[in-house]
Amino acid sequence: DGATTRPGQAQRTPPRFVESVRAAAWLYFVLSTPIGVVLAVITAVAVTDSVTGGEAVAFYIVLGGVALFLMFALINFTNLVVAVTDTGVHFAFGVFNKRVGLSDITFVEARDYRWTEYGGWGIRWALKGKRAWSVPGAKRGVLITLSEKGRERSYFISSRRPEELAQAIKEARSGAPPV
Repeated sequence: DGATTRPGQAQRTPPRFVESVRAAAWLYFVLSTPIGVVLAVITAVAVTDSVTGGEAVAFYIVLGGVALFLMFALINFTNLVVAVTDTGVHFAFGVFNKRVGLSDITFVEARDYRWTEYGGWGIRWALKGKRAWSVPGAKRGVLITLSEKGRERSYFISSRRPEELAQAIKEARSGAPPV
C-alpha cells in the first residue's frame, strides 16, 4: 500500500469508525458566559484600580483560577472523540482518554443514556464497575461490557450514531474486514 514502517514500528490501519460527539449548544453557553463575566470583572477591577495590595493578589488569583478552570472544562469536556480500530475502542475528552482492547470486550449494545444511573455527564464512575463517557445532548450511545483487571466493568460511550458504533465494534471483534 506504499506505507513504510521502521523496525519496531506498528503498521497503522485506518480506523473502522470515527466520530466526534459535540456537546449540546447550551453547555457552551453555560461554560463560556461565566468566563466572559469573570474576565470582564478582572478587567474592570484592573482598570479602576479598585482593589489593591494583598486583596488584589488574592482577587486575581481566585478569579483567574476560576476562569482557567472554566476554560479547561470548555476545551476538554465539550467534544468526545470515539474511534474503533482493529485492536480496540478508543475514546477521549481532550487530554483524558481511554483505550479498551477488543479481546477484553464481552458485550456491546446500542442504548439510551440515563444520566441518573451515572450521576450526570462527562467522565463518570458509578457503582458496580459502571463508567460513562457521556456528552450532554447525546441521548444515546453504546454500552460495552468487558473484563478489566479481573473485574467486570461496563463503559457507556455517547454517540450520535450508536448503531453504527456498536456494529463497528462487533465487526472488529469478529475480525471481519472493514466495510
